Amino acid sequence: MMENTNTAGSRFLMLLKKYIVENNRRILLSFGALFAVLALCGFLGGVISAGGNIQLGQFLYPLLMSTLGMVGASVMFSEMKSKQGRTSLLMEPANAIEKFIVRWLVWVVASMLLFWPAFEVAELMRRLGTALVHGNFIPMHFDEFRMFNGCNTMAQGYLLISAGYLCTQSFFVLGAILWPRLSFIKTIIATWVLQSVAMVAFVAGLNIAEDMLENINMLKFSSEINDNFIFYTIIVASVLTTLVNWTLTWMRLRESDNI
Repeated sequence: MMENTNTAGSRFLMLLKKYIVENNRRILLSFGALFAVLALCGFLGGVISAGGNIQLGQFLYPLLMSTLGMVGASVMFSEMKSKQGRTSLLMEPANAIEKFIVRWLVWVVASMLLFWPAFEVAELMRRLGTALVHGNFIPMHFDEFRMFNGCNTMAQGYLLISAGYLCTQSFFVLGAILWPRLSFIKTIIATWVLQSVAMVAFVAGLNIAEDMLENINMLKFSSEINDNFIFYTIIVASVLTTLVNWTLTWMRLRESDNI
């Protein structure tokens, strides 16, 4: 039994190594872009604001990190663009779940773990830019990004950020397998359409249920909803959406393997 486990583990590690070796240029380019863009942003921020304006960095750093994370997720299945790539993926000696986990580890887990060192590089470059203009450098700490209404602790802030990021990124993971060509752009368009339809349906639903809502004591109802309820509702909805999108991605990949 132990021998079979080791064999399965060794096979998975070999599959992971094979994927990294075959896609090392794309992986290095994507991860390098994360550090390069953050470094440039930090340096320019230090020069322009003389190191005294951290609000700009608090807005731009998360925006750039998340955007590059979405772009990275959009190339998870870039080999599906060509017939040769699809054949190579089909012929890999692994099942669909193993193929998915390998790409998930690289483009979801590893890219997210690189956010902190990329932030530190950006801050070093911001310090350098500040020194060049002889400004007054005000340090910015990574835990400052946890500040959200309704988050009572640092752990809650990080949990909310992580859940929201993974939920949004999961749509780009799904888009990567649905339309490998121009996946990032197509996913943005698709999510915008879904949001628009959902908003129209929500407004229409409120209008239809207007008579019913008049019989509800909204003041009493709103008073019973506290920050913790809203926080955990967002977390649960984000986690469920993420898991659904990842599952749909795996199912679509399994369907491709059977073709």
